[in-house]
Amino acid sequence: MLQIPFPFPLQHLLCNVRCSTFAALLLGTGLLVLPARAEIEGFSDDFEDGSGLSMVWSEEGDPAGHKGIADGSYFLTDGYGAPGTKLLRRVESVPGSWKHEIEVVLDPFLGAVKTGTDFKWRSLGADGLIEIALNSFGKMRLYHNDFNGGAGVVQDPAGIDYQDGDILRLAVSYDEQTDTVSVAYSLNGGADVLFYTGGGIEGPLGDVMTKRVEAELYKFQDKRPAEQAVLGIRNWSLSGGSATGD
Repeated sequence: MLQIPFPFPLQHLLCNVRCSTFAALLLGTGLLVLPARAEIEGFSDDFEDGSGLSMVWSEEGDPAGHKGIADGSYFLTDGYGAPGTKLLRRVESVPGSWKHEIEVVLDPFLGAVKTGTDFKWRSLGADGLIEIALNSFGKMRLYHNDFNGGAGVVQDPAGIDYQDGDILRLAVSYDEQTDTVSVAYSLNGGADVLFYTGGGIEGPLGDVMTKRVEAELYKFQDKRPAEQAVLGIRNWSLSGGSATGD
């Protein structure tokens, strides 16, 4: 039988009324309030020392590339290219507006050591995926794959003045009503810089969130395994209409 919480004992009401009828009566009197349409179920993880990696995260790719948590960050590297080294988390909810953020440090990445590596951060849903990629030449791009059609770069590679050891914050905000995203970045706690605003490769975006989120290092110069980039993830979060923390 359906269990419905009440502000007073059930026996004070009509005990022999069927649940469906009873619920209808409560709706009519305003005592039963149905929840609004569910949206993205959020999370926030700052990878604290001593807590270990939560079981909601999955490590994929080269096992040796996953270095674990230290100094308030989760560290990974990649020495051989395909399939890359990635940290991912499942997202199970219905579509809605959302904001996806990550704060990372890449060191070494570019500069004196040419690691030949992409840092990729993406989200995937029922309709497609979006991905921000920063390469070790200092250029960042935005990519969209529409599972029903086209795929390609929607924001061409551009320099963002990143230097090894800088704190890079990325933020993607999706507006369900307009079906558009805004992408921004900041360096070392500075002001946000708008990188892109608009739709997908063929216009619509749809659901690009409700499957999983991923952060990856991919070494495209896989013949130089000694020169490996190191990614430290300081914070990762997703917020929506029903955001919750770990």
